[in-house]
Amino acid sequence: MIRLLSCVLTLSLLCGGGYWIKERYPPAEKLLSKILHSSSIQIIEPGFSLDYIIEKTGKKHSPLSAEVRYYPYAVLEVKYSRSPKKTEEAFMLWSLTNAELVLSTKTWQTTHGFQDCLIAKSDHMDIKILKSLSAGPLSRQKIAAELHLENEELGVFLQACCAKKLIIHREHDYRVHLDTPYLTTRPITKLEIPLTYKPMKSLEPLPQRYPLESIVAFASSIFKDDFCIRSSQQVYLPVYCLTFQGDEGPATTSYWNSLNGRELKL
Repeated sequence: MIRLLSCVLTLSLLCGGGYWIKERYPPAEKLLSKILHSSSIQIIEPGFSLDYIIEKTGKKHSPLSAEVRYYPYAVLEVKYSRSPKKTEEAFMLWSLTNAELVLSTKTWQTTHGFQDCLIAKSDHMDIKILKSLSAGPLSRQKIAAELHLENEELGVFLQACCAKKLIIHREHDYRVHLDTPYLTTRPITKLEIPLTYKPMKSLEPLPQRYPLESIVAFASSIFKDDFCIRSSQQVYLPVYCLTFQGDEGPATTSYWNSLNGRELKL
């Protein structure tokens, strides 16, 4: 009887405490919800099985090892002005490992340079300057003409980019301080293969280098004022890691995207 009363009292205290948290301190409610649901994570549902990928490699022998690794990504539902008369709604898929934006789920082509921009705390003007220089070095006058800025006004922005080590000034030209930069000014991932999710428990995902909150803040800072993030969530992409014994050499390991069935260059 005493044990029963103790259980009832404990349950009442927990319920009362939960109600107090919800009414008096909303941030704690979100934290409590995150803790309660931490045992289940959302993964992108594979489009191809592990057996199919092993067969696709064309190897005559079975792999020495075959495992699934779960890479963290951020999915942002956004809206932005594509033109003065057109608002577009889209999704963005960001890697939480290297902070690059996936441009297409079919090819898995990604940007190259957003990670440096995130580290440098770049803004919208930084991205516009980097985009204008992506094709090659330009003079200050040509950058000003392309971005429709006064020469003196542009000088302030160029100096800021140089200080952040995003661009370099050599002789009369400016260039991107990055090998083969590839950036985009459109906040969109082409969902040529749709994303569907399913909850998973009892798995160990790879650690994220950049938290979801950092990607949300970064995306908000580099796109225009009418850019809006409607929702955000963290998901995991299953990647097949296959190791085969070489015919005349050491074992080799390859990584395969479970969504589109293509090999990933990690």
